[in-house]
Parts: sequence; C-alpha cells; structure tokens
Amino acid sequence: MALCKSVPPRKEALKRSPMLAAQVLQNEPRFHDLGEQTTRELVRETSLTTLVDNVEMFGLGGGDALFDRIFRQASATWVTAGYITKEVSPQQARDESFLKEFYTPEKGCREYETSLLPISFSPGKAELSSEAQKILDADKVFLQLTSQSGVRFCVEANADEGIDPQLSRKVSHEREEAIISYLKGRYNLLRDRFGSANGDACEANDGEKSMPCIRLKLVNTGGPR
Repeated sequence: MALCKSVPPRKEALKRSPMLAAQVLQNEPRFHDLGEQTTRELVRETSLTTLVDNVEMFGLGGGDALFDRIFRQASATWVTAGYITKEVSPQQARDESFLKEFYTPEKGCREYETSLLPISFSPGKAELSSEAQKILDADKVFLQLTSQSGVRFCVEANADEGIDPQLSRKVSHEREEAIISYLKGRYNLLRDRFGSANGDACEANDGEKSMPCIRLKLVNTGGPR
C-alpha cells in the first residue's frame, strides 16, 4: 500500500558545482574580500545546506524548529557560563523571511525514507509481543525517532492474507495504532508526530502544509497459530 509518493533525493546546483558556489558567494561583500581562491577552499570544506534542510531547520514544514531547540540550549549554557545574564528567545535571533520567499508549502507529505520493521502478530490481533517491543526499542529506531526534527512518522501495517477486505483494514489500523501508542509513550513524542496509513494517513494537521515524513512499514513475520 503506497502511503505517499517518494521524493527522489536532489542535489542543488551549488552542491554539484563548488566552483559555481564560489562564484556566487563572491557577490557577497565578506566573501569578495576573501578572494575567489580562498572562497573555493572554504566551499570544499563546507557542507552546503539545501532548501529542504533550511525548511526543516526553521520548522516551516511543520513540527518544532530545530533552530529554536539548539538556540535555547545554547542560551541556557551561556547564562550558566556567565557570558549573558538572562536567556534570549530564539525569535530575537532568527529571520526566516528570506527563506519564506522561496518556500511554497504543499499538501500532504514528502516521504524521503522507508524503514521496514519485522513485527510478528497473531492472526487477526494487534497486541505487541515482548519480541515486537524489543524491535521497537532497537538503537536504529531510537535514533530515528529522537534525532529527527520537523518529521512525521507514517506507520503502515498489513493484515493477514485471505481475510475480508473490510476486516483487513480494521486489523491493519489497529496494528498501526498499537505501534504508534507504544512509540509515543516509549520515546515521549506527541501523537501528531505520527500518521496511520489506514487511519489519519499522512496529512499535516491543518491539511495544507507539506511535511517531510519517514514511513515505518511493518512486515508481519507471522505469529503463534
């Protein structure tokens, strides 16, 4: 079952051509003063961010802005170290107006990764076994769910073969919700960070803004019969 169309990874023109990046940066006063050769050397050692990277950083695609989180942590550290007397709000330090000129939100989600989870279910059941919980506790899942900002996790599960289509959808939805409920509690995430392929799908909360999403596809390896 296709949850949403995958968007193939694209490299921006500047990332493909460091020389072009250096030439473009030469139009900026500070880089112009450095000279083209020094600018080229800096570009080769720097990872250039794309529009998608910046959309995620400033939370324009939905979810918390990673910039805000990092800035709050840094601000608290500066107060502790005595460099400043009180914490500064991220809103005082950022300006995404330039980014908004180029970013047009789309409806739905932009899926950029699919993870397969081999979960065993008993026929017609949605309860998670201890083995299933161990899979959801794995380091890969932990890192995926806790290191992604502004990403929605779309859970897809299939029912057992050969059962009534209407019942199949019901069982699939129940399995998806069982996974979501466990992950939500296990990793202290909000419910709106998840979507159910057979329930609320993968739309953003307001049904308008596009969000990057990771599809968590359950592969039913069977269960006790």
